[in-house]
Amino acid sequence: MLIRIADVVLDVSQGSATAATGRLPLSPRLFATLRTLAERPGEVVTREDLMRAVWPDTHVEANNISQAIAAVPRALSPRGGAGCIETLTSRGYMLVGAVEILNERPASASGR
Repeated sequence: MLIRIADVVLDVSQGSATAATGRLPLSPRLFATLRTLAERPGEVVTREDLMRAVWPDTHVEANNISQAIAAVPRALSPRGGAGCIETLTSRGYMLVGAVEILNERPASASGR
């Protein structure tokens, strides 16, 4: 699955993010944070949702989540990431702006 966020495309199957300037150097945790938010555009994602998705079977401090949320706009900026996450006090986080779920990768021209 491909997800477009502003000028960035997440390739969920490859675990990568690219922009017109090339591949973005996202850590696996940062990619998982962004993916979790992007798969639910316009919806509230709770801290618990993020913990289950990004840190499964691991105890993490609230600060880890806050750091990951703060890192997403920095990683996407200047590619349209500034202000892309809205913090909803006592509820969670929401990815806002232009998010589009794209189809799976197109099959090769040879049909393989």
